[in-house]
Amino acid sequence: MYTMLKFFNGGYGLAKTYWFGVFGAGIIVKTAFRFINKGYLTAQSDLDFARVEMFHDVLLVLLSIYMLLMVRAMIKAGFDGRRPGGWGWLGIGLTISSTVFTLYVAATVLFPSTVTPRLMLEWDIRQLNGQLPQDMGNGLTMKKAEILGDDIIYYIDVNGEIDAVVNNALEKPLLDTPEGQGTCVDLQGAFKGGINSIVYDFSFDNGNARQVIKGADCLEWLELH
Repeated sequence: MYTMLKFFNGGYGLAKTYWFGVFGAGIIVKTAFRFINKGYLTAQSDLDFARVEMFHDVLLVLLSIYMLLMVRAMIKAGFDGRRPGGWGWLGIGLTISSTVFTLYVAATVLFPSTVTPRLMLEWDIRQLNGQLPQDMGNGLTMKKAEILGDDIIYYIDVNGEIDAVVNNALEKPLLDTPEGQGTCVDLQGAFKGGINSIVYDFSFDNGNARQVIKGADCLEWLELH
């Protein structure tokens, strides 16, 4: 306990505080978020999805608190009877910028109506693509995601052929389904940030099909609910 208190009070100097407390912790957190992304992609039930979502929310809250403590630790370490040099200021600046980014990410997740800028969405897509392709179960494999124009497109391979039953299911508007409504709530910040549509591009053995959630329709549905 004493060691942690000393650490959060900047008692181990700028270099150790940054490399262990910020950079090192960042590697651990990045690994944790890879498991979270995989959990979202492979969730087989609403309960599984809810568990992943709860873990995600709790981690973001704890991470936000931790990063605020690290800003304090870096400043105290840097001004411990002296002024920081060039590398010290760089470390403090990187810690502050990482903290601001973490707080904004937490806001967009915990409060989905928060506008999500395109730059952050592009970062999310890059992180997701780093884990693809990913088996989603039930014969589905997500191959790639991209922002094309003002649309976010998820490319999904399906092990099987399009038949009348599948075609009828795909023709049903996504906003009429719990899954589509959940996506609408979660991604409303992206629509407010300029994204026009979310597109799911399914590649079957005998052809392709798409399902689309239009941003305008989503925001209108949210106003009514």
